[in-house]
Amino acid sequence: MSHKLHLLLPKFPADTDTLPELDHLSLFASRAQKTPWHYQDHDACLFDLFGFQGQDLPVAPVTCLADGQSVDKNAIYLRADPVYLQADRDKVFLFDADNSLQDLTLDEAQQFIDALNQHFAEDGLAFFAPTPTRWYIKLETRPNVSFSSMSEVKGADIHDYMPKGEDKLKWRSYLNEIQMLLYQNPVNEQREMDRKLAVNSVWFWGMGQLPDLPKNDWSQVWGNDVLANGLAQLSDVAHESLPNQVEPILQQTGDQLVIFEKSESFLQDFDTIWLSPLLKALRKRQISEIILYTNRGIFNLSSRQLKQWWKWKKHWVDVVY
Repeated sequence: MSHKLHLLLPKFPADTDTLPELDHLSLFASRAQKTPWHYQDHDACLFDLFGFQGQDLPVAPVTCLADGQSVDKNAIYLRADPVYLQADRDKVFLFDADNSLQDLTLDEAQQFIDALNQHFAEDGLAFFAPTPTRWYIKLETRPNVSFSSMSEVKGADIHDYMPKGEDKLKWRSYLNEIQMLLYQNPVNEQREMDRKLAVNSVWFWGMGQLPDLPKNDWSQVWGNDVLANGLAQLSDVAHESLPNQVEPILQQTGDQLVIFEKSESFLQDFDTIWLSPLLKALRKRQISEIILYTNRGIFNLSSRQLKQWWKWKKHWVDVVY
């Protein structure tokens, strides 16, 4: 029986000057087979791993499902996440909630949502917020417009990522109206008095209907990623939070998908807590293969490849980058 571990890692930093020495990752990368990373972003890789075919990724209905909401398969869902926009001369930079608005409460979010629903009732836009930082719009019909993903625009100037398509002017107008509403909202006045960042806009992205996914071979999905959680639910695959150690994963059989999160010590922790025991398990054939997905490439390492001692260990940065 196949017993492969697929490991999806966060985006590696562009600056290599401060990256740590990682002994196990250096061994892994030196002996693994590398193929190019061909995905637009982390979300596109996840959809592909669950067998979804298509360019427009319906992130919104899938994460909505993971957020415990009842999702109408005939409706269109759109993420309208709260963001902080910062003007700098002729540019406007976007900072997402995960990096700038972590202190936003569900009560504050609901007050914003109430104001938005009151204003846009006649436009057929139904806003709702199951979490403080993931907001949604439910639509009866699909507009002729395309949106840029959050991963593309966060930290960047929004002017190159505004809505495009036949209905782009309407949706750009919606953004302007939302910004005015949020600016005038008492919640933001209080946040600024408390020296917190204001929620001064939303970002539309992830539009689509709940997809039908093909049957896949995952026996277990591990991780705290909301999109992976939704895809697992949609595929009827067991899903659990990422454990603190590798043993629960090694006790399972079949092909497993493990999604890791970004943190300050992520690379060092991954090398010592995860990759070290996984390489030992690979040597003992407790697992048959490790497939590592990174934005710098995809690396496949089997038990046979790991024992190819004549492949000298190189510094992992030289191989990965």
